[in-house]
Amino acid sequence: MPCEITVYLTGESTLCPHAALTQCADCRAELCQAHAIECEVCRMYVCGDCIIEHRFSHDQAEQKLRARA
Repeated sequence: MPCEITVYLTGESTLCPHAALTQCADCRAELCQAHAIECEVCRMYVCGDCIIEHRFSHDQAEQKLRARA
């Protein structure tokens, strides 16, 4: 299965030519090794579009746990 990330080469957009090795844990896009970002908190792989919100969800969960303590 091909990687589903759009890359921009020479001014044109095209899908990444590499084979997908995993899926984004959040949006389920197929990702190659170059586009899979491992979350340092949960060790799941996410794409570049999802990583900020994914990390933010961990921060929110951590804040809720601290508020309960």
